[in-house]
Amino acid sequence: MTTADQFIFDSFSNEKKLIITQCSLSEEPEVVVAIMGEDIPDDFEEPLYLGNKYVVVLPQIIAGYAKEITIWFSKDVNPDTMSNLIQAYFSKKFPNLEINESTSMGVSEAGKIVIVNNPSE
Repeated sequence: MTTADQFIFDSFSNEKKLIITQCSLSEEPEVVVAIMGEDIPDDFEEPLYLGNKYVVVLPQIIAGYAKEITIWFSKDVNPDTMSNLIQAYFSKKFPNLEINESTSMGVSEAGKIVIVNNPSE
């Protein structure tokens, strides 16, 4: 089983036209272990049962616009499994996202990770 086969991603748009993806492990498809949301507003009602939250700011794919992905995830899932799930989600959802040796990552505020593609020297 490949890493991507370990996960189930079920994307939908809610009543506010926000793109939400429920993530499960293939071995327990009925149990949602993470929810990913694209450009989620501050007044969004969070899924409290997942317990942990990070926001990842992607490099600018469109000039002047950096997409934010909010990740709510279960603290009951092994951190390595959750890391693989998040990587698989980004690979599937953003196949043109370029991460290379000039890419840097940092924390801009508590719970917010910013990914930046630095220009080559």
